[in-house]
Amino acid sequence: MNKKTIWIIALLFLATVGSTSLAGLFLDYEWFKANKGLEVFWVMFLTKFNVHALFSILFIALFLANFLLIRVLGGRGRIFTRNILDRIRIPAVGTSRNLLIIVVSAAVIFLGFIMGTTASAFWKEYIV
Repeated sequence: MNKKTIWIIALLFLATVGSTSLAGLFLDYEWFKANKGLEVFWVMFLTKFNVHALFSILFIALFLANFLLIRVLGGRGRIFTRNILDRIRIPAVGTSRNLLIIVVSAAVIFLGFIMGTTASAFWKEYIV
């Protein structure tokens, strides 16, 4: 598979997920508007958004704190020592170490988003 095909598949996946989420949000908005309950909709929406953002940031912060603790207590480790892979140059990224940092960062942000989505399902518990 070439690079262009991977980008197209990724963009189609993101467009599908995004359009599904926006369709659900639009349907909820229209339902609450038809039943004269837009205040309830906005309270629900903002609570879900705040809970999602809070838990996403909390997960990312806990991961970074854990990672820093491992670095402080465990030393540099094998992954971050200089090795033969540092001589390999990857176009647009640099060394394999830079690629590893980019991949791990993207994975942590994605997992933080998933954790925030899971936590936002319990928005009723946080509204009190």
